[in-house]
Amino acid sequence: MSKREHRRFTAEQKLEILREADQPGVTVSEVCRRHSLSPSVLYRWRAVAQGGSAVALKRDAQRKPRKDDPEARHKAEMERMRAVIAEITAETKAAVMQIVEQTKRRSGWRVYRTLAALGVPRSVFYAWRRRESLEDRVGKPCRVYEVLPEERAAICEFALQYPKIGYRKLTWMMVDAGVACVGESTVYRALSDADLLSRWKRSTVSSGEYNFRPNGPNQQWHTDVMYVWVAARFYFLLSFVDAYSRYIVHHKLLISLDGQSVAVELQAALEAVKDAKPRVVHDHGSEFVNRDVAAVIKTHNLIDIKTRPRHPESNGIVGRFNGTVRDESDNAYGSNYLQAEAIIAKLMQYYNEERLHATLGYMAPATWHRGQPEEVRNERARRIAVARAHRRMTNQQRFTEAA
Repeated sequence: MSKREHRRFTAEQKLEILREADQPGVTVSEVCRRHSLSPSVLYRWRAVAQGGSAVALKRDAQRKPRKDDPEARHKAEMERMRAVIAEITAETKAAVMQIVEQTKRRSGWRVYRTLAALGVPRSVFYAWRRRESLEDRVGKPCRVYEVLPEERAAICEFALQYPKIGYRKLTWMMVDAGVACVGESTVYRALSDADLLSRWKRSTVSSGEYNFRPNGPNQQWHTDVMYVWVAARFYFLLSFVDAYSRYIVHHKLLISLDGQSVAVELQAALEAVKDAKPRVVHDHGSEFVNRDVAAVIKTHNLIDIKTRPRHPESNGIVGRFNGTVRDESDNAYGSNYLQAEAIIAKLMQYYNEERLHATLGYMAPATWHRGQPEEVRNERARRIAVARAHRRMTNQQRFTEAA
């Protein structure tokens, strides 16, 4: 707000606006929208009225360093062990066994001496030999309980209804809907046999690394602006995405893109989630780097994080969300602002409550935001177990009738 606009309010009017903001049930963002004010101006008036309470608004600069994550160390160690085990292929086992037999026949070396020269433990070698001898034995024929024909037909029919969705997401959509309670590999084979797999071009892996990993909701929010073309002009979709649950905490279709509008919506997002102190991640756009937004961040004692140049992973969560909005809406937002606002609101509701997210184990963001992922996992496991028992019983009856 300029100095001229600032002077259009008298002292009595300023006090009246402050009393209006302090009334129960009234939020700061509502007052700012009603009087075309920036939250920073309202905070400045309040500080003057209270006699210089700006000292209480200073951030605590002494923050404890983040401790090393033991789960990350365990994960790195497991990845290293998998890499070592993967190097021992079937060809390597066959080559070691052939070398041991040839050396024993030609030079008379004992087995342990050859294995010591090769660096292979004797227990591993004899385990290979026992496994090979077991594979050579003729055992009883194994009965494979295949997926039922009616389940296969239901899988194909469901896949035809959602041709753009991959088989992994389709699996859990069918489990949640009770269409077919099978695993991902079963769905893959059924769709592959019917030539219904959706093949996508894989993106290249970025060389950057994103270190911070939130372990709960409202610890970090990502925000960005997406341009929306409606009725021969651009509007601006401002979104705040929770990094932990991918939940859309708040969104607004802005008519003008400036610091005051972004500050008002950031204030509204914080009012929607009580007692939230998230890290706010954004790019270097002028709509985020200004005194209006800085005043809201300082008032609520938040951590302001600006993304690193040429590092898309820093704000990739909201970038991926904007791409999803374009894909799901096909860039069709109606013929005016009100229609666009209604379409986007409906899409946000679907994204939060119904759409399955791959990063969340193919669950809806609202499930993780409310802390219910374990309940959904247990229910899915129960449904698959019931379907597996039914499948086994049906196949056994068929085997009995065939005999």
